[in-house]
Amino acid sequence: MMQISLRSCDLVLLELAVLDPSAREERLGARIADGWEDFADAMRVSLDKLRANSTLNSWWTHLVDTPLTVGGVCSYAGPPTADGVVEIAYGIASYATTTSLNSSLNPSQFGQPVTFTARVTSSGPTPTGRVTFLDGTAAIGSATLSGDVATLTKSSPAIGTHLITAEYVGDADNAESTSSALDQVVQ
Repeated sequence: MMQISLRSCDLVLLELAVLDPSAREERLGARIADGWEDFADAMRVSLDKLRANSTLNSWWTHLVDTPLTVGGVCSYAGPPTADGVVEIAYGIASYATTTSLNSSLNPSQFGQPVTFTARVTSSGPTPTGRVTFLDGTAAIGSATLSGDVATLTKSSPAIGTHLITAEYVGDADNAESTSSALDQVVQ
């Protein structure tokens, strides 16, 4: 489980986050997660709202921090109710992943089994979940990651050249990614 914290974001900090991306990490004192720019539109709406109504300053928008990383943005849907309840809207960036693909035997002879190995690396926590292997656009199987590796063995690929890719579907912390195509030749 990943621990997060909310950092109050006043007008000055929000302007920096939206208008001066080059200085964000230094000013925030934390690394900015890959994909954080996905929230630029939401941050701009919050910035416009804070500029229009200074009473919202310091409680309207918060940055979502994970240990040493700014990974998202959230804002309140409105002021607190009489009971002190607030509704928030939030988004948290996924860590970028890279999927690579290798073949155990290339070229192979018809009838020989071929094992495809996908390795998924992340800029954050170790990826979990499944990898789907495709021949062109057709799925030929899937496998669960063990550590950062998933393997699939095909017992007898047809003669010809097969365009194989591996697609990692992502998990709660890590974004999806697809390997470069591998030309598997079966003779």
